[in-house]
Amino acid sequence: MAKTVVITGAGSGFGKGAAIELAARGHRVIATTETGAQAEALGAEHPELTAMKLDVTDPADVGGVGELDPDVLINNAGLGVMAPLTSVPLDRLKAGFEVNVFGMVAMSQAVIPGMKAKGAGRIINMSSIAGVLSGPMTAPYAMTKHAVEAFTKALRDELAPYGIDVTKLNPG
Repeated sequence: MAKTVVITGAGSGFGKGAAIELAARGHRVIATTETGAQAEALGAEHPELTAMKLDVTDPADVGGVGELDPDVLINNAGLGVMAPLTSVPLDRLKAGFEVNVFGMVAMSQAVIPGMKAKGAGRIINMSSIAGVLSGPMTAPYAMTKHAVEAFTKALRDELAPYGIDVTKLNPG
């Protein structure tokens, strides 16, 4: 059965690949990108997708996601800040948390009411092996992915009674 799938960070990498493959399998895919130019380019390259600008850190963008009535949300948008923790500018560290953690939470909160009303849904959060392991130069990124791990585990237990499955992927 075809599903409506919203994917964040679909302008490149895993998000783009997943969007293309899911559309090829017959799903209605809403592939979101951080900027309008990225969405325009993605839509031109892959007209089988519904490409749209959606910055996960912009409440105005995130606010309308529930109206898309997705069956599946893939939280893939990410910002990889790799630097020595002792010298990474605090604004870059905060930016990583804004995209990788708070953006993911905001997107999830936007779709959960609709999924609860349907009694079904799936949220897939893109984590990383950095969510399990950390080392030199990876702390700014790994810290955000550790938060994704905790968020996903807690959300899974909170939403299971409503028929909503929450899972994560750990590439790497």
